[in-house]
Amino acid sequence: MLSRKIRFLIILIALIIAIICFVFKNIYIGTVALLVIAYMVCAYFKYASVSLAFKKIRQKELKDAYRLLLDTPNPKYLTRGEKTYYYWGMGIIKISEDKFDEAEREFYNALRFGITTANNMVVINLSLAQICMYKEEYEKAEVYLDEAKRIPHKPELNPILYELEEKLERLERQELLPESCKPSIMV
Repeated sequence: MLSRKIRFLIILIALIIAIICFVFKNIYIGTVALLVIAYMVCAYFKYASVSLAFKKIRQKELKDAYRLLLDTPNPKYLTRGEKTYYYWGMGIIKISEDKFDEAEREFYNALRFGITTANNMVVINLSLAQICMYKEEYEKAEVYLDEAKRIPHKPELNPILYELEEKLERLERQELLPESCKPSIMV
């Protein structure tokens, strides 16, 4: 959960310590400092600032979260769990920007890389259902809702699930306009 600046600062301090230690022939501490540098560089590519960004998303600080997600050097190098949260976070940000096609792609990628908990999988399926309902793709929305129902989840998600099912039925009967089902952010 470190930002790029903090990682750089730690690397700089470890590099200074390593140089000083090698100059004064303290090879053990110098080697440990080099290992810290190697770990920080490796962790930067494997974890980036995704956890920190998701924390910002939960605090509704989407601009800061987006900035942190953009700091990710290359999402394909992230660990499987971090990739999931990266794409989920990007999907949430794209919804806030009303870029629903991009949000759908990001949420789909999050599902593809494997969500860590069943509740998170349900939330992403519900988000995808909302997007499909807004885009008037009712069959796809029904598939996502059925998938969300099938997954064992916390009872707190049931009201959202039932509300979306009801909206979908009303949309199919043309009692609602798709604009009334604009996707909202769910974390």
